Amino acid sequence: MSENNPLNMRGFEFTEFVAPKCDFMSKIFFELGFSKLKKYDKKEIIYYRQNDIHFLLNYEKDGFSSGFAKKHGPAISSMGWRVENAEFALNEAIRRGAKSPDESVKDLAYPAIYGIGGSLIYFIDQYDENNSIWNNDFTDLDDPIVVESKGFLTIDHLTNNVYQGTMIHGQSFTRKYSVLRKSGILILKVRKQHCYPMHCAVLMVHFVFQ
Repeated sequence: MSENNPLNMRGFEFTEFVAPKCDFMSKIFFELGFSKLKKYDKKEIIYYRQNDIHFLLNYEKDGFSSGFAKKHGPAISSMGWRVENAEFALNEAIRRGAKSPDESVKDLAYPAIYGIGGSLIYFIDQYDENNSIWNNDFTDLDDPIVVESKGFLTIDHLTNNVYQGTMIHGQSFTRKYSVLRKSGILILKVRKQHCYPMHCAVLMVHFVFQ
């Protein structure tokens, strides 16, 4: 562990999407070159992949992600962060002030904390090709849909839309739990935009993995 990487992050493992109408999102995934391949063993959560990018689409009618979709519309309800040790990352995040959801809240059975905007961040320490959550906890679909890749390879940064006046909270969260470049250059890029129906700010977070 280092002060620049307190949770020993190693990258992004997945992004989970929700929407009132999931088939609409699924169509977009296909158009972007993501193949529909697997289903989570415990719930109606479908796995899409393109190279080293892993998307989940949550079809559950009840629970955390369903409530998130009803509140926010089409959105990212959770992310999976690659870490060296999931339990260590959870305990260190809590020590630094993070809140962990009750087990009954989570749709996925991995250690997690609440992220920006009430989303969830799962800590994933199984991401090797031969020992991954996709091999261990997901089952191949009987009728997978494989589409041609559009050349997207990996995720290198995220952008959060945050309500105006909450930018400092977003920056503080990022600095507490994320990977930061020592010089501080290009960690955070901030710009403002108009977001209907209210003003918000865009928090662009660049993660640097070493």
